[in-house]
Amino acid sequence: MKDCQCIFCNLSKDKEIIAENDLAVAFYDGFPVNPGHSLIIPKRHVANYFDLTSEECAAMQDLLRVIG
Repeated sequence: MKDCQCIFCNLSKDKEIIAENDLAVAFYDGFPVNPGHSLIIPKRHVANYFDLTSEECAAMQDLLRVIG
């Protein structure tokens, strides 16, 4: 997205993607609290977790199992 103000868009464009599916993406956190700390975010912009569809939640859970 051009000129996106989303913190995750700005973070993820310079990060190595460690796992991805149609609805979500995972990458290592730039400020990890422990080794391997990563972020899993939806590809669609939402205001908060509760705005995600059940499919997006499932996609994020799938990535958690892949990288966990």
